Amino acid sequence: QQQMGSSPGSSDPLFMASQWKAREQIFPMMLSNRAPDLFQFSDCKFSVLKRKKGSARVVFWRELRIWNSYTMEASFCGSNMGPLKGQHYTTRDFERMGKAFCQTIY
Repeated sequence: QQQMGSSPGSSDPLFMASQWKAREQIFPMMLSNRAPDLFQFSDCKFSVLKRKKGSARVVFWRELRIWNSYTMEASFCGSNMGPLKGQHYTTRDFERMGKAFCQTIY
């Protein structure tokens, strides 16, 4: 019989890892949905590369157990996708990205 509040496989480490993976991807997915011309979920990487082990985001995750710490990188050169493809970003584009980021958090 299944106990209340549990699910099949909930004690399985692979099941638990997949749950965390899904949770860490929620915010980037929502941001991509809010600003698809400025942010692409498909370009996100959720792995930890050896050369990034000393980065603040990875240290926060490993030592402080802060699970959803992200690094957002922006190009000054411009976009390679959507309606802004081939154009340099403007101050307005960065302001729109900041607004979308804040609205997604809220």
